[in-house]
Amino acid sequence: MQFENERGIPMASPAVLARLRDLDPAIELRAYRTGAVGYQWAATWQWPENDPRRARIQAGELPPSQAFDIIAWVPLDVSQDEVPSYVERGLVGLGSGLAHVEKMLARIKAENQKAPAERWAKVEDRAMEMFETMAPKASSDVIRMPSAGVPDATPKKGRKRA
Repeated sequence: MQFENERGIPMASPAVLARLRDLDPAIELRAYRTGAVGYQWAATWQWPENDPRRARIQAGELPPSQAFDIIAWVPLDVSQDEVPSYVERGLVGLGSGLAHVEKMLARIKAENQKAPAERWAKVEDRAMEMFETMAPKASSDVIRMPSAGVPDATPKKGRKRA
């Protein structure tokens, strides 16, 4: 899921970033050094221009580069498909009632519901491709297979006792 820049700092793949931006354009994935563990992803949500916390930036209390919330911590080694579930758990932890959080959760839920159907369709397509490729050989093998101890249709008569 990651690339590294010239300084060796992990960078998220464009596919992951695009998927997160589909959920909300203000979501980003940033790499943070977390001590002995090395780097870890932080899924962040950029504050909108009308956020009251931006007053702290105007007052010089915070630099503009810190105008975001960390939604979730994501391990570096997770697959692209797992990142939205980490973000979803982080959003649930922020609490409901916030309009932007509710919108993001609704988008994630819709994405999660369509994803299994798309994956299942790919599996079905691959299975059909394999079946169609192997079907002629499989049917000829079935015809040539000898009986494997299947009993005859006519029952055998028992022995006569003396």
